[in-house]
Amino acid sequence: MNYIDIRNFHILFDHKKCMHARIGYLKKLKLIHDDGSSDIEGLFLDIYKQSEIILDLVIKYNISKMKIDLTSIMKGIRENEQAALQLLLSKLNE
Repeated sequence: MNYIDIRNFHILFDHKKCMHARIGYLKKLKLIHDDGSSDIEGLFLDIYKQSEIILDLVIKYNISKMKIDLTSIMKGIRENEQAALQLLLSKLNE
């Protein structure tokens, strides 16, 4: 592989950034009740940071052609996001 198109990874990054901002907005409107037992905003912040790391790795690959393993990182984001979204649904239903 000579070049990885970064557009898809940038869309992923922008989506996670918007989701993190959305959680903050829902908390501001008090639509998400934060009882202190779970840090939903922190979970989405971690997902956002992971997507930023992926974007940075893709850019770094395009410059240096170093070997990277995106599948394990993407799998981690998927698992973290599933857990965070289930928590969000439970918080919205309270």
